[in-house]
Amino acid sequence: MEAMAWVRRFRAGGLSAWVDRSRRPDTCPHQTDEVVEALVCELRRAHPRWGPARLAYEPERREVVPVLGCASCTTAKSSSLTEQ
Repeated sequence: MEAMAWVRRFRAGGLSAWVDRSRRPDTCPHQTDEVVEALVCELRRAHPRWGPARLAYEPERREVVPVLGCASCTTAKSSSLTEQ
């Protein structure tokens, strides 16, 4: 961080402003909606042999539009959570 940025932080908040801040974003606009994710996980449990293409097709058929590629990411994420 450049020196003037540190000075601005100090002037704005005193010594407490010098504490390291998280750089994690507040939101993630391309993250799959929780409703869609739950539906894909439910479909995966009900039909374990379906692949990502079929799991992406089913929500569209039910008029719940998933983010492109969410079926494989969601199933990978949910399977990694159940293995722990």
